[in-house]
Amino acid sequence: MTLSLDINLLQLADIQTLIDAQVSESETLEFKREPYGNSDADKREFMKDISALSNTLGGWLLIGVEERDGVAVAMQPISGDPEGLMGRCNDMLVGIEPRIFGLQMKPLPVDGGAIF
Repeated sequence: MTLSLDINLLQLADIQTLIDAQVSESETLEFKREPYGNSDADKREFMKDISALSNTLGGWLLIGVEERDGVAVAMQPISGDPEGLMGRCNDMLVGIEPRIFGLQMKPLPVDGGAIF
């Protein structure tokens, strides 16, 4: 199963389908259970993940999706301020050269928080 490249079409049902189908991470799909932290190592990890996706055909970084051995197993909604998390991610992107254009973020509200 692949996701549409149009973020505006992404819905929670699409993420649940990835989980139900036990889809694995790939060159164009990465799962993160927790948001990236504030340490320099966490910021480097975020920039590495985004750079890797942008160096292929693009793809999806889904924050709030638990994986086991690279396979999606559950949604783990991120609580807190969705706009603040997206702003922090945008701030971390400043460190990537050359600049990545066309990057989009979207919170998907779910009970207890959001999936990004």
